[in-house]
Amino acid sequence: MKHGGDIYSGVIEHDFSVNINPLDCSRIVKEIMDESAKKVCNYPDPFQREFREAVAFIEGVSAGEVFGGNGASELFLSLVTMIAPKRVMLPIPCFVGYEHALSLIRGCEIVYYQLEEKKDYLLDRLFLDALEYEAANGLELLFLTNPNNPTGRNIPKDVLDKTFEICSRNSVKIIADECFIRLSDSGCSLVPYIRDYEGLFVVNAFTKFFSIPGIRAGYVISNYTNIERLPSYMPEWNLSVVAQTAGIICSNYLNGGNLEYESRQMIRKEREYLISELRNMGYKVYDSDTTFILLYSVTNLCEYLRKRKILIRDCSNYKGLNKGFYRIAVKTHAENELLIEELKKMV
Repeated sequence: MKHGGDIYSGVIEHDFSVNINPLDCSRIVKEIMDESAKKVCNYPDPFQREFREAVAFIEGVSAGEVFGGNGASELFLSLVTMIAPKRVMLPIPCFVGYEHALSLIRGCEIVYYQLEEKKDYLLDRLFLDALEYEAANGLELLFLTNPNNPTGRNIPKDVLDKTFEICSRNSVKIIADECFIRLSDSGCSLVPYIRDYEGLFVVNAFTKFFSIPGIRAGYVISNYTNIERLPSYMPEWNLSVVAQTAGIICSNYLNGGNLEYESRQMIRKEREYLISELRNMGYKVYDSDTTFILLYSVTNLCEYLRKRKILIRDCSNYKGLNKGFYRIAVKTHAENELLIEELKKMV
């Protein structure tokens, strides 16, 4: 299974394949590591008490409605194992990790809904019609990515509301991946709905926002009954001391500060710069609401840029896309300028 971030198979100096916050979070990372060093001689709290309290506070829920995971990927696998669905709907293109998790569920059928390229792969009313049909014909689970990966588009609120209404009315469970929502403009979360429907699971992580993919600190929000069941489908001590410490410290930084606003401001400015420059060079670039951009090129950009020690994400293994699609992270202005200058050499 191919993801971004493979900096280990060659010399890479600039990684545009991983979508993390370009705002400098190094002081927070240092604080996490310094505090973790005091605790690593102890087993982590298997009940994640302080971690869950911290996350619950920033999300406006109770600690009993939160449980942490070793990144979002562990949570996807644990959730589908617990739900054990026989029929699942995936709007595509979408994150390849969902298919990986579902492939381990025996007898699970995946129904793919192809988002339209001419609409920039945005969920719309046609999707709702398809969902209504599938929900009436045995659909058990829907995966939503908000914003979508790899397209970067938020789900419009009216579509999100109607999706929730259809699923709750037909007892279709929802796993909503919101790992990029804090880095996105005008994103609407499903967290406020968790007490309205027991079949809703909202997954998030500190990975992207605080640029800590190596720590693996994610969490899921759902109702009490689901959260009580979930640990039975996960390893003991699944969340390390470092990950729990990271979640606590990151939650504290998200509580009442300007970090989200500053991050979105920087991302918006740099995203607009990249999109403008790429379109001026003739690339087909799709609109985005978050910290990465999907584009199409007839030239093999991965091969060209790797020779220049730059890594971008080849999206040809996303179901619903094909050869020629690439995803580029929004980084600092200096790095974005470097990328554009290298691409201009091809023109």
